[in-house]
Amino acid sequence: MNNFSKKTTIVLDVCTCMLLFTGCTLILLSGRLIPLIQSFLQTAVFHRTFSLDKWKDTIVTLIGFPVFIALFFNAVFFVKFSRKNRIFLLSVVLTCISVLMIYCFQTRSAAFMDSDMASEILLAKECFLKKTFWPRSWFYSTEIRLLNTQLVSTPLFLFTNNWYVIKTLTAIISCVILFFSQFFLLNSLAIKKTWVKFLVCIMCICPCSVDMWLYVTFGNYYIPHIVLSFIYLTLYFYLITPESVSKKIYTVLLILFWTASFLNGLATIRYLLIFVFPLALTVVYKGVKELYEKNGKFSFRTFFINDRRVFFSAGGLVSGCIGYVFNSTLLAKLYSFTQWNSTAYNTIGDISITRLHSDIFGILGYKNNISAMTPAGVINLLIYIFLVFLLIGCISFYRNKKKQNEKQLIYITFSLVSFIFTGFLYINMDYIARYFIMEIAFIPTIFAIIIDDVSFYHIHKYILGVSGAIVVLGGSFTTIQTVLSNDRNTNRYAVLSFLEKNNFNFGFATFWNANVLTFISNGKIEIANIGKDKVDDTEKIVLKNYYSYEKWLTPVRYYTDTYRQHKKCFLLVDTQEYGTSSSNKVFAGGSMVYEDAYYKVFEYSNPQTLKNSFQDKK
Repeated sequence: MNNFSKKTTIVLDVCTCMLLFTGCTLILLSGRLIPLIQSFLQTAVFHRTFSLDKWKDTIVTLIGFPVFIALFFNAVFFVKFSRKNRIFLLSVVLTCISVLMIYCFQTRSAAFMDSDMASEILLAKECFLKKTFWPRSWFYSTEIRLLNTQLVSTPLFLFTNNWYVIKTLTAIISCVILFFSQFFLLNSLAIKKTWVKFLVCIMCICPCSVDMWLYVTFGNYYIPHIVLSFIYLTLYFYLITPESVSKKIYTVLLILFWTASFLNGLATIRYLLIFVFPLALTVVYKGVKELYEKNGKFSFRTFFINDRRVFFSAGGLVSGCIGYVFNSTLLAKLYSFTQWNSTAYNTIGDISITRLHSDIFGILGYKNNISAMTPAGVINLLIYIFLVFLLIGCISFYRNKKKQNEKQLIYITFSLVSFIFTGFLYINMDYIARYFIMEIAFIPTIFAIIIDDVSFYHIHKYILGVSGAIVVLGGSFTTIQTVLSNDRNTNRYAVLSFLEKNNFNFGFATFWNANVLTFISNGKIEIANIGKDKVDDTEKIVLKNYYSYEKWLTPVRYYTDTYRQHKKCFLLVDTQEYGTSSSNKVFAGGSMVYEDAYYKVFEYSNPQTLKNSFQDKK
């Protein structure tokens, strides 16, 4: 196919930049435009009052129509641009999405913050105070944060005590690290086309859905996990092809690999389950299959030692298991965190195929109840097309045995094994939809392998490339619009303002009302986790009749007998918690000083008075 002429290219580039600039401007103003659009529709179109809830997503996606037009046109005609111009267009898109993301990082931190996310900054502050990245004065959660965001956030407290700035810088730095870890992985897999690598690196940091925004791009929960998996795989692929690097570099990579494999297990068993074991299983099975096809005789030394593929994959698993032994014995005694050793199977059928389908597609950016003729509606359709042609590409890659790149074959197989294996664990043990983000993070690399493969049908590559680019890039701009036009914490601002005006700086609340308020207050108000139970296996919360606290993502000092004992404190409960716990004597022991439709606040002379107000002793 002939490329566009130079003159045509310049005209199209100018139009693209103008559309993107206009669209990004509208997106930045979307929070203000939506109420104006609602008012216009009510007065000039429908001549009646109507709820925005049903139409908000449609209006949001229409505001970004100029961006969608620019992305759609350039994706469809991308093949007609020169290689240099492809890099230019991708650079423009990266610049636009980066500016919007950074703006959201700083201005929408409070709007989309929750206690889990706030815990990352609280831990960083604790690390800064204790002058260590791994303080023992912190109650961890499902794993010790061995290699996590505190490594980025903690040093930032040297320069500023503004938690919003620190959160913004942490998100930016984390995304940059993720971008380059993806680039190194693609290099290790011998992806040749520069524009393919650039596109995929952009895709891996783009928030194609609100879930990806919450847990990757902004929340950063899974960025350390994804980066570590990419680093581990990169080191592995270089080590099994020693001819690709010099001897000195190979030695360095060897040391890094064994260190990384041990740290994977030392940090958490999740790394072993998500990428260390699936890689070993993939490679060992491949080795056994080859041995069977050749009717060869099994030799332990030949199979496990001499074969670099098997040696490093199986050796990495053994090293990781040794690390996990240290995790569950030594670290478990030194630090407070829960372990997976007691995890049990749940009841078969608890998680339906319908729910699984809905959750996974939601992570990929699928929006429910959206007009089919809007950009978001088009993206919904393209998600199906993208996944179908991704599957076709994988099948085609397996069938073309003559031109297979072994490292790429291992990666694709490993990704499928990881998805099936961990999917089985999630569905049958502890199902939380966002866990699939780790496996979905492997998809862009598969996308790059297929697009870069010269033997794959051009029409199939074209459809895959167009649909994939629009789904991820188009979905990301829509996600940012959603972030700019929504606020998940509007109910908290009034009670927080009361606490600040009345000089409260320490109190108690259940976990989901605790750390989030600490962050929104810029660290001025510290809130400890009060003990709670669930009501009859429902999501409703009831305070325990005796004083207790949750050892979950919170500093240990909050719960000592001496901490802030000479100052007043408060107990904050939401209306649901008060309704289920109103008979608890802890409320009678204090005086209610604040009440609104969402929260009640009780004041106590000091923390010990609050503790003594509970009716029972543990």
